[in-house]
Amino acid sequence: MHSLPEDYHQALNEGWLPIRDVARETGVNPVTLRAWERRYGLIVPGRTEKGHRLYNAEHVQKIQAILKWLNRGVAVSQVGNLLERRTAQLPAEENLWDDQRQRLLQAISGLNERHLDDHFNACMTLYPPQALCEQLLLPMQAQLEQRWQGKFGSTIEQVFWYSWLRSKLGTRIYHHNRQHGGAPVLLINLSDKALEPGLWFCAWLAAGTPIPVASSSACASVRPSSGSMKTFRIFSGVACATSSMSMPPSLLAIIATFCVARSVTAAT
Repeated sequence: MHSLPEDYHQALNEGWLPIRDVARETGVNPVTLRAWERRYGLIVPGRTEKGHRLYNAEHVQKIQAILKWLNRGVAVSQVGNLLERRTAQLPAEENLWDDQRQRLLQAISGLNERHLDDHFNACMTLYPPQALCEQLLLPMQAQLEQRWQGKFGSTIEQVFWYSWLRSKLGTRIYHHNRQHGGAPVLLINLSDKALEPGLWFCAWLAAGTPIPVASSSACASVRPSSGSMKTFRIFSGVACATSSMSMPPSLLAIIATFCVARSVTAAT
């Protein structure tokens, strides 16, 4: 690994990256990068005299390797050993995600917003949005929808969960949008659900890209002039529109990989 120059600006000129740039490039937020360093020693960046973290290309490659394991459902506590062993084989299955889903489901059943917040915040500290969406939220949403079928009083639970989801993810999307300018990507709710969870999952994932995100509850509210916008159906119930000539590749990759249909097709 290349040594870190003593001068901060010289280090930047030589290709070292501050934590905000690494977060933007990898999609892993600074809080999670610090937690990986502090708790597990997964990524140990260089430090300037003033204590600023700086990362090089090797660090970024290691972060990408960590993400691959996390997206396969491996617990972050196991990733370090897997990287050292240079193995492609999954470790013995743990009940990590099952346990996390059960904790969230119990909080939802009890309409306990504080416990729901605490458990989800703990997960967000250690795992990036893509892994949380694929391993935690989407399977849990499927479980919820199954148990709501024909269950007396399920409407209260649905309203609680959807309201919390919109508030929690909406706040993060709002702060993301304040940091980025330019033409937004518009996510459109085409389903008959007033609070389509897929809309908020998509928006949260899209917020990991350097473009602002907007959402709409009804397709009728979008009236683009001919040829001014391009629309992509992401999965049943949600479409995406952008004024760009093409969908940003990073957004396409995220949505195509982690949303329910696992594919994105151009729509007229």
